[in-house]
Amino acid sequence: QDSIVSYKSALEIQPDNANCHFNLGTAYFDLFNKESSIQHYKECIKYDTSNIDAYLLLAKVLDKND
Repeated sequence: QDSIVSYKSALEIQPDNANCHFNLGTAYFDLFNKESSIQHYKECIKYDTSNIDAYLLLAKVLDKND
């Protein structure tokens, strides 16, 4: 959870940082917070359309939503 606080702080300074969104999405995924995970993976993709891992993990989270 410390990492979540750190990534959120970083995003306050640089809200378009795709890596922070990716890492935050992964931190939320690890805590089983699917909605927040989805939100941040989508934000990552918005700012970095070449991040294949974000697409794969987003698909994994969405698959678990069913």
